[in-house]
Amino acid sequence: MIRGYSYPSLTPGPRPPIMLEVSDIRFSYAGPVLRGLTLAVRDGELLALLGPNGAGKSTLVKLIVGILRPASGKLLLDGRDLQAMSRREAARLIGYVAQESVVMFPLTAMEYVLQGRFAQGRLIGFESDEDLREARRVMELTETTDFAGRLVQELSGGERQRVMLARALVARPRLLVLDEPVANLDIAHQVKTLELVKRLIDDGELSAIVVTHELNLAAEFATSVLLMRAGEITAHGSPREVMTESHLREVFNAPLAVDANPASGAPRITIVKRDA
Repeated sequence: MIRGYSYPSLTPGPRPPIMLEVSDIRFSYAGPVLRGLTLAVRDGELLALLGPNGAGKSTLVKLIVGILRPASGKLLLDGRDLQAMSRREAARLIGYVAQESVVMFPLTAMEYVLQGRFAQGRLIGFESDEDLREARRVMELTETTDFAGRLVQELSGGERQRVMLARALVARPRLLVLDEPVANLDIAHQVKTLELVKRLIDDGELSAIVVTHELNLAAEFATSVLLMRAGEITAHGSPREVMTESHLREVFNAPLAVDANPASGAPRITIVKRDA
């Protein structure tokens, strides 16, 4: 494992095509936040972004989805410059679930999901039969059908998070970008959410980038892991390559032990008391 090197393929054999290419991206607020990041996400990949608070993970995500613009560097999706695309065109290709979403108007969960059809040029109140079919499909996938008629503002944090995922999926994006998608979910829905994302990837529908602090979930579901600290890549590779005691202790500055999950063989991360 070479520090800072973006491993383009984690399995032997022909490499899947690159879907997203991030090349020497730099970004600053009052000071540097991202310091020349380079990485690639390939078709059929679930990339987990891990790192402590302030590492630059959410900033990187906002650059990928177009909320922020880099000071320098390139972002290419299927070989096309993301910065040159219109918002609608980018929305057809990238589904985004933010950490938090403020809903300013009283919308039902179904109406909120239908907003995701903006990428197809639709407006609320002018939905086609196809729009409604797609909304019902993704609400069934995300187990949100039962509260389709409830106002989003009245939903619990976990229910709202699942509706946000449905909204991101309704346009059938090529790339799904999730920033802390399981933060407000109980353990059952955490697992179900990542199982759904992994199933969509395995079915060839999309690739995904997931920002999470749930290390064990990342180890179980991610095909690749990128560790970040202070705006730089510390390690990038498969979960077994990256999620080692030395890497995790260095990045998180915490006493962590890593062994193999007895059920799956994936890395299992355990907090160790400092006086243990």
